[in-house]
Amino acid sequence: MSHNSAKSRTHSDMPWRLALSLLIGPACWLMPHQGVAMILLPQKIADISPNDKVALVAAFSSTSMIIGLFSNILFGAFSDITRTRFGKRTPWIVGCSIGSALLLYGLSTASSIPMLLAWWCCCEAVINGVAAPMIAQLSDRIPDRWKGTVSACYGISQTIGNQIGIAIASLYLDNVRFGIRTFAIVAAIGGLASMGIAGEPSNLTERGHHVSARALIRHFIPPTQNAGNFYKALISKFLMLAASGMTNSYLLYIATDYLHARNQQSLLSTTASITLITGITCSLIAGPLSDRLNRVKSFVVIALLIMAAGSALPAFSGNETLFLTGMLIVGIGMGVHASVDQKLNLLVLPNPDTAAKDLGVMNVANTMGTLCGSLAAAYIIGTWGYHKLFIAECLIMCIGAVLAACVRIERPNAVISPTSKNA
Repeated sequence: MSHNSAKSRTHSDMPWRLALSLLIGPACWLMPHQGVAMILLPQKIADISPNDKVALVAAFSSTSMIIGLFSNILFGAFSDITRTRFGKRTPWIVGCSIGSALLLYGLSTASSIPMLLAWWCCCEAVINGVAAPMIAQLSDRIPDRWKGTVSACYGISQTIGNQIGIAIASLYLDNVRFGIRTFAIVAAIGGLASMGIAGEPSNLTERGHHVSARALIRHFIPPTQNAGNFYKALISKFLMLAASGMTNSYLLYIATDYLHARNQQSLLSTTASITLITGITCSLIAGPLSDRLNRVKSFVVIALLIMAAGSALPAFSGNETLFLTGMLIVGIGMGVHASVDQKLNLLVLPNPDTAAKDLGVMNVANTMGTLCGSLAAAYIIGTWGYHKLFIAECLIMCIGAVLAACVRIERPNAVISPTSKNA
């Protein structure tokens, strides 16, 4: 274990600066990503090729997310072995934040499907250069006793990024180019501000890795020792994100083709506002409560079951009120899950010294889950319609809850009591 990691685990003070940084940073890369991916990109695709929009969204999702999958692991692994006076995460987060802003500007200029796909794939790759090192800070610098609280900050930031991104994007349905450029500014400023607040120390004295072809290959191999619980948590997260991705990828089309909303902008904004408010409120409660009760797994299982219940409601009727009620319930589950998800991920990491790489592997759940959800949704919508989409989402959430319940968490004896070992 590195010197910095060991120090962070023994120091008991609440890391306020890093908590504030993780309240800002994830929101500022997720806001542009989700706003563009979920709303503005589908709108641009629909403008260019309205008859093939569902199939094209699935194709864009699959192509870009495969690129995102490998880039997340790549950037995470390289940040693990980076040694600079600014630390090992800051150079990647700052550089890729600026890079993603430039690529989003390029995306706004695309006027054909091939060019749109090329720009979006580049954006997806570079945005992961922000995401992978940023989440690794939770493992690097957060004492065990504060992991739930700071993970809640990260979860709140994710909720803000996801929902505000969608809400803001819905305001630019008639001016997609300007909307994408607005998000480009957010990406650049957010990355710089986040790392300025974080104040990552120099890691030039940290034990380095011998950089060779063989060493790099080993660094990219997924964990194989003491990793059973790691993979259970990964698969559970994969299923949760696959279920969420089934509706999130087609939210605009659900509003137009299933709910037949007269005011799509109002419906999307209301949906985002509901999930934002419930998500933040529940995160603020669940994260500190998880630390206080020394429980993680039970919170994850309950959150998944709540999301399953909410996702099933729109299957009963294409009614806007019922849909929004379902989103309210889903928002409660999302808030609880977001506040403890990263804490669970950290507790099942096989090796803290390769945290960013292993969290990059964990991000396979994010990438492949959303990808598989989008592809499955395209098939379900084309074959059975939107009604069955919500039923499938509910069932997959339930399976994810069962897998989460099977995770066994091993904590240091000094940190927990025997009765809380498998919480």
